[in-house]
Amino acid sequence: MKRVLKTWYWKQKCNLRKYRRGIVIFLVVASGALIILLAVHAFRSVDFICLTSDATTLEDLNYKAFLVDKICKQDFNDSVLNTGRKLDLNRDDVLIYLHIQKTGGATFGRHLVHNLDVDFPCKCVPGIKKCECLTKNKKHWLFSRHATGWMCGLHADWTELTDCVDEWFKY
Repeated sequence: MKRVLKTWYWKQKCNLRKYRRGIVIFLVVASGALIILLAVHAFRSVDFICLTSDATTLEDLNYKAFLVDKICKQDFNDSVLNTGRKLDLNRDDVLIYLHIQKTGGATFGRHLVHNLDVDFPCKCVPGIKKCECLTKNKKHWLFSRHATGWMCGLHADWTELTDCVDEWFKY
């Protein structure tokens, strides 16, 4: 009798483990499916707002998307992307580089300083992370953390740059 009870107990315990394992697997699969459904719903509503809105301007469109806590994905047409702009270092042109974190911006900023093919390349001293990017008139043509240091503070955003760049160029 003792042996029969022991066998019955272990069978019940094994079945309980299988049952618990089944519940865990179900919860993982169900939660994954729920996340996917929510993501699909969120993207569908963004597309609806952005594509079928009666907004007349881009600002109206973005404002309507903002009201429902969404952001429209912007598509830039060729006329915006393929404008021919040339940096004329003989005049007063200045390239201001706004670094956005986690976008590969530090690498791009280093390439601007070290690898840009311009008439007046930046002069860098090994071991110092700040380079001089001056024109023949001794004016700065590149405003970035690699050329000027942290003039506007650490990881300056657009607002900080608009407050600090004009002030920096006065000197």
